[in-house]
Amino acid sequence: MIERNPKRSYEFYKSKLLQSNEYYEKNEWENIVKETKRAVKILEENNQPSQVIIHFGNGRVIIKRPFMINMENVNIEEFIGKLINYDEDISEFWKRYDDEDNPPIPPGLLVRQIIVKKLGEVERKRIEGGFFGYYLKEEWECIASIFEKYQIYTKNTIRLSENCFVNCLKESGVIDDISLETIRSMIKGQTISKKNIKKICEKYGFRVELKYYRDKEEKVIKKEIIGTEGNIIRMFLFRWKNGQHYINNEKIPLTTFFIKNFKEIKKYCEENNKNINKYYLTYRKRNGCYETLLQRQLKAFRAIQILKEEGAFEEISKEDIITQHLYDADKLQVKLTEITPYEYKICESKEIREMEYENVFYADFECMVKGEHHIPFCVVVIDKKGVWNTFYGLNCGKEFIEYLSNFKNPICYFHNLGYDGRFLAQYGIIGITRKGSNIYNMVIKTHKGKKIIFKDTLGLIPTSISNFKRFFNLEGEYEKEIFPYNYYDYNTLEVGTIEGCWNNETPKWEESKIKEFKEKINKTGCLLDNGKFNTRKYCEYYCKRDVEVLRKGFMKFKEMTKKNLELECEAFSTI
Repeated sequence: MIERNPKRSYEFYKSKLLQSNEYYEKNEWENIVKETKRAVKILEENNQPSQVIIHFGNGRVIIKRPFMINMENVNIEEFIGKLINYDEDISEFWKRYDDEDNPPIPPGLLVRQIIVKKLGEVERKRIEGGFFGYYLKEEWECIASIFEKYQIYTKNTIRLSENCFVNCLKESGVIDDISLETIRSMIKGQTISKKNIKKICEKYGFRVELKYYRDKEEKVIKKEIIGTEGNIIRMFLFRWKNGQHYINNEKIPLTTFFIKNFKEIKKYCEENNKNINKYYLTYRKRNGCYETLLQRQLKAFRAIQILKEEGAFEEISKEDIITQHLYDADKLQVKLTEITPYEYKICESKEIREMEYENVFYADFECMVKGEHHIPFCVVVIDKKGVWNTFYGLNCGKEFIEYLSNFKNPICYFHNLGYDGRFLAQYGIIGITRKGSNIYNMVIKTHKGKKIIFKDTLGLIPTSISNFKRFFNLEGEYEKEIFPYNYYDYNTLEVGTIEGCWNNETPKWEESKIKEFKEKINKTGCLLDNGKFNTRKYCEYYCKRDVEVLRKGFMKFKEMTKKNLELECEAFSTI
């Protein structure tokens, strides 16, 4: 029977909880599967996405990690077809369960309880760390140097140079440089799970003492020892919504009193011409004087937690990452050695003839993210006169290339070719100019022998597209970007459910943004019946808007360079 929980919880249906030594008979399991299907369908009919949670065991103990799946955009019939399995391939299930982060559906004979919940409540938060998605506000800059070793920066110094777990190993001094290089090659992406940490610990013979808050209120700390032998490296894991991040668990020269009374102490130092560094260890104020004590040093994680409570952090935006991460080459030290006569030649300036490129285009890809893979599903292209075309679906790249092949000597601009260029490489690169992760231009030759030149506007205009209107005084209103990037997958390319489609966005959407998003769905004619929206039309709308701003901005930039510098910017790849 389907139970509606009267309390404020998301449980909609749950079967009887069995003990570890009990199991459902086959006919009982078939009835439970039917009720599960019925519960999911009822929620779906009421526009309520659901989550199925399966607790299971091996006959001796119930496994602490349940199987969980969000049913939104999942084919119910296909899922139920797999769920109905009662006692087949049990040994294969355990083998895959041990090998994979996400286990397969447990056979019914192993199940001890099944629960259907309304989507929204987080059942389990993964133990993993990655990029710290916050920066210290400008007024706290005087203590920023303390936190740089933990990869926590001010806005103007944000960088993405090292995985946080590897950074902890490096700072600990326990792991040698050769082993660190090998560990870096083992870690794919910016995040690393506890399971992978265990593998690294066992391979290199060290242990990690990992601490983290186990509750949402961040009051109760849990400690785990990962690994079985060797030196211990102490770490703390932050599990904030935009900052799951490992740091070394060690003391730093700050006190609770200093952080909580920071503004007062800072003002005192400014008025009395004092060095604020000498007051980091202040633990009290007596008779108008600040007193310090070394023994009052805080653990780094506790200092960061108090700073959060004091409002010292701001979430890092996509624009911050683009601005700070791609353009810090001027900060690198350049080591010059003596140049021999055989290593140089005289460079003479040549007159650049005035040219007019006939077939110039501007384009942008939209992609879905599947694990470590970025899969393009939409590309919008506009020519210099404003005539645009859209190619949508998993073959969009191929159709895009075929379209450009119809023109004589086409040149196509992307804003950040270093990213979009990876989707074009498969079509046959015959020439490329790059530096690090930046690609300034790239030439491909199609199977028909047609050459297409791709160039990067980011090398010429080093800012995000959202700044174009202000930089170039473009006419018209530039709409605020509200797009659920993480919602798009194979099942939502055409139609999606409005409610909750923003759940996986980072940073988390505020209520005002959700409201504006719903208004834009209606405004753009993407609203469908039953709480659905036309995801394809909405994606094309936003992609077209960005490319149109790119076109207008670059044409204005071209006009400015021609007028003020007497240069044809299309003849150059970077400034």
